[in-house]
Amino acid sequence: MRTLDLDILRDGLPGISSTRGAFYREAAIVGLKRQGFASGVVIKISGEFQEDLKVEWSEDIEAVDIKSWRDEVQIAGFGAVGIALLLMVELLGFKNFEESAIGAGIDFWMSKRKFQEEEPAFFKREARLEISGILTEKAGNTVNMRIGKKRNQMAASDDLKLPGWIVIVEFSTPKSKIAKK
Repeated sequence: MRTLDLDILRDGLPGISSTRGAFYREAAIVGLKRQGFASGVVIKISGEFQEDLKVEWSEDIEAVDIKSWRDEVQIAGFGAVGIALLLMVELLGFKNFEESAIGAGIDFWMSKRKFQEEEPAFFKREARLEISGILTEKAGNTVNMRIGKKRNQMAASDDLKLPGWIVIVEFSTPKSKIAKK
């Protein structure tokens, strides 16, 4: 079984600073721990991929830090970003991420090409990524409903003819559905 190592986020990813990566990592851990899970929990991937992956992290988060996260929408949203970025690295081989501007209908641009340190931060955009998180799936807020909403949202950048990826992370199961647009 493959592993998603949340600790990788602490060092950042190309286009994602270490500070930001650590923030996404913490949100993901808080989301999982609030649902009663510990390091080693298995996340079920569906949609374009059918696979179970183990989610691990080395340092636990203190109870006081968990309590500092009050907004469940932010926990789910930012935690989903951390997990989704690692899924794109692990399952699709994307190496570079660039946050999109508001209005693009997506969260990130992605590229598989590895860059040299002396190259500029900007890269050839090869794909689009839209992410959403759900702490606990309910009848009126399901993973499949979210996929549909995100497909519509991505229309803002469809004219670029780049492949689009939608990743929805649900923390109470935990599971993630990956759809291609």
